[in-house]
Amino acid sequence: MKILLMDIVRTSLDEVWPSVEHSLGLMYLAATARQRFGSTVEVRIWTQVSKPDSEATEQERVLEQLEEFVPDVVGIRALSIGKDALKSTARTVKTWGPDCVLLAGGPHATDAPEQVLDETPVDCVAIGEGEETFVDILTALKTGGSLGGIPGTVTRTEDGVVRGPLRTLIAELDAIPRPDYSLIDLDAFNNRYLTFTSKITQKHGNLLTTRGCPYRCMYCHNILGKSFRFRSPDSVVGEVLWLHETYGITDFQIVDDIFNLDKVRAKAICDGIAGLGLDLTFSFPNGVRGDVMDEELLDKMARMGTKFISYAIETASPRLQRLIRKNLRLERIARAIEYT
Repeated sequence: MKILLMDIVRTSLDEVWPSVEHSLGLMYLAATARQRFGSTVEVRIWTQVSKPDSEATEQERVLEQLEEFVPDVVGIRALSIGKDALKSTARTVKTWGPDCVLLAGGPHATDAPEQVLDETPVDCVAIGEGEETFVDILTALKTGGSLGGIPGTVTRTEDGVVRGPLRTLIAELDAIPRPDYSLIDLDAFNNRYLTFTSKITQKHGNLLTTRGCPYRCMYCHNILGKSFRFRSPDSVVGEVLWLHETYGITDFQIVDDIFNLDKVRAKAICDGIAGLGLDLTFSFPNGVRGDVMDEELLDKMARMGTKFISYAIETASPRLQRLIRKNLRLERIARAIEYT
């Protein structure tokens, strides 16, 4: 079975680098599928940069991928800003191969699965965390089973929309295989594209050390749940060492929703990475809550090689903090910023 996983990145930027990253979510899906099914699946990951008024050119590139790889299954991931590109790409896939199984997942599909089914010829929408759902979908396809009713999916039949049961979130994150870096061209994502690291000409790795966030900020997503799940320090340090030894990566971005909720764990990760004795650079483009930061953790982050931290404040008005339900303690984050 040949599987093409596509990441649609929508940007209106033309003269400067678009903010495009290798798709960590699709790399996790690929690793999980290859672990479960071995050599019976062949997976390819492809990033489609979509810009205004470029639909014809973009779909030519989609056709090139389809005709060169000839997939049996195509999975498309997109943010809601890329929903128009998702629609046109889905139509292109089904025109090229009516029997090709077409899946949609990621933020937009999770937020509006019925809309995706109404507006595209997608066969099945996967909601939220995708590793186990993806395995179940591929198992059904391999055994001739139905896609309808699989936990974590939404499909449409002649009788209407079929929602599978809610998928239980993966509790043991250490059991998930490492994202499959063998399927991406690391050099294609440096220099041409924007990272938050201090060495944008270096190939870099992205680390997801936690999933979910217990806070209830009204504007935030709920793709990974509102409970806090985390990988062990040994798992995180091991991935850093593996990426460095296997791919020569020295530049890392930690892209958690909230890396520092468990400060004991976060400090252990910093100590473990610093203990490797390597010259590494780390950045935190998101995922650090400033009012739970402390000086000891900042010291340890600096020692492991952190050069960039982004603190999300949203508003310095206590009234608006309550309104958006972030309830950030402004005095504490001011001290954290000063110490940082």
